[in-house]
Amino acid sequence: MTTQTLSAPAATDGHASLQRARPAGHPAPAPAPLPAAPPSERLAWASGVAAGACTLGLTALFLGYFLPRMPPFGAPPAAIAAAYAAFGRDLVYRLASYLIQAQLPLFLVFFAGLRGALRRAEGPGGVLAPAVFGAGVALAVASPLVAMVEDHLLLGTAGAGVDPRVVVAFDGLVPRAFALDGFAQALVIGGTAAVLGRGDGARRVLPRWLAAAGWVVAALSLVGTGMLLDARLLAVSHPAMLLSRLWLLALALVLLRRTGRVA
Repeated sequence: MTTQTLSAPAATDGHASLQRARPAGHPAPAPAPLPAAPPSERLAWASGVAAGACTLGLTALFLGYFLPRMPPFGAPPAAIAAAYAAFGRDLVYRLASYLIQAQLPLFLVFFAGLRGALRRAEGPGGVLAPAVFGAGVALAVASPLVAMVEDHLLLGTAGAGVDPRVVVAFDGLVPRAFALDGFAQALVIGGTAAVLGRGDGARRVLPRWLAAAGWVVAALSLVGTGMLLDARLLAVSHPAMLLSRLWLLALALVLLRRTGRVA
């Protein structure tokens, strides 16, 4: 009797006791469903799509309008100052600057919704959901704030006829902000891919291709932060910034389509 009692497995919790008591052939009960996404999350995903549309619009303006009007690489400071003095009188340039800053509230609403989706998928006590949200807030604020400062200083000094070398010194604040954003981009995209890209079937929120692309963009973002040390890495930091915004746009579209089924 004593030997049988010691060798019998002890019930560690109620679930284990139910498993032993369940008659053979009866399937285990399905796991309890996770809380459903609130209807307001559609607003968050729509805000993410709108922020992505701003990025696409800015890219089209830069390639089609500003790039042909910018002085060539290595141009003398006087030519650079003259170009920015002209941009200061250009309504299209002002519109582009406004589009950069208009992304701020759109991204804030988007990252607030993403925090809720990550919390439901990660479970209680998870650290990635609040970390992604904090990095998202930094990402939403940093570039628009630096763009506003650069516009004020760069266009103001160029238009006032200040020494062109001073104008050139202010040029480049936004590219450095994009490099600094790389840290936040890596955390936002890598953390989201880690949480929403796991699982199988209906419990997997992100398609495998989008999760895999997220890891690549996160790695490029980290490499691009090296531009803070070596300006030549602008060739990495700027494409990483653009790819990160496109990835977030794809994420917003996926979540908008799957609202009500987000884990």
